[in-house]
Amino acid sequence: MDPDGDLWAVGDLGSRIEQFSSAGQSLSVWTSAGDAEGKFLRPRGVALDGSGNTYVVDSGNYRIQKFDVNGVSAASWGSQGTGPGQFANPLDIAVEGATVYVLDDGLIETFDTDGGNYRTTGVDPQPGYEHIAVGSGYLYVTDRINRKVLRFDLTDLHDIPTVLEWGVSGTGDGEFLAPVGIAVDTSNDGCMSVMPATGASRNTAWTAIISASGMCPRSTSPASRWTITVMCYSPMKS
Repeated sequence: MDPDGDLWAVGDLGSRIEQFSSAGQSLSVWTSAGDAEGKFLRPRGVALDGSGNTYVVDSGNYRIQKFDVNGVSAASWGSQGTGPGQFANPLDIAVEGATVYVLDDGLIETFDTDGGNYRTTGVDPQPGYEHIAVGSGYLYVTDRINRKVLRFDLTDLHDIPTVLEWGVSGTGDGEFLAPVGIAVDTSNDGCMSVMPATGASRNTAWTAIISASGMCPRSTSPASRWTITVMCYSPMKS
């Protein structure tokens, strides 16, 4: 979700990135498979900064690509490996201010907006970590294996981060079955709409709306009316 309320989606198998309006209208499509500058192989995540630059997790090429507001390549960093600034299995990306957060094979790393100033964080890597989001001073992570959401304070993220977590296995309010996507809405007290993945004919999908503290949004104070949207999938009953 960008500052204008448009939704950006990635299709890893088709090397496709698409921008939708808040009403669901397709606004732009980027689709170009390859390893040259500006091309993708299995993009897994996309994020925008406050200046309108777009950051793409180009997972098949083990790199992050940055594009300016006109879609022109502005920077690219990363290669396959486990060394500083390299990626083993990049999955998602988030941007807040001048910091880029990358989730790579359970490890959360930070960079500046041009790929410099690489740093690891104090978040303990977990194999179930799949998606991240940032907002209002916190980093949020979905844990698909343990069926929960974790919130880390950005002020001590590179040290021993303060963590709050919630969620249990189930289909009720505040419960998850393999949470696979997350976004933070700080714009108003309305809930963000999340579309199910195409081709998921063997699954049902729903959206769980959770407040910053893991409680129902109606229980939060007016000063903290913002929500986390998590999409979960469960096997369709026969």
